[in-house]
Amino acid sequence: MNRTDIVTTPNIEGAQITGYLGIVYARENSDDAVFNEIISQSEALGADKVVGFQLQWQSPQRFYASGTAVTITQL
Repeated sequence: MNRTDIVTTPNIEGAQITGYLGIVYARENSDDAVFNEIISQSEALGADKVVGFQLQWQSPQRFYASGTAVTITQL
């Protein structure tokens, strides 16, 4: 899995949900740190992609990253 597998699209045809991701991180963390954490968590769930990815402010110092880990089943 890589960064191109993390998309804002809410759903993908043939996708089955394997889990939900929610990660709080400090503002000073780099984008790479955030994406690496999302990739490692979703791979641990056996996911192929993360859909519905969002970044939201939680406070002036913290972001909340969320998404749904999915596996793609061939139809």
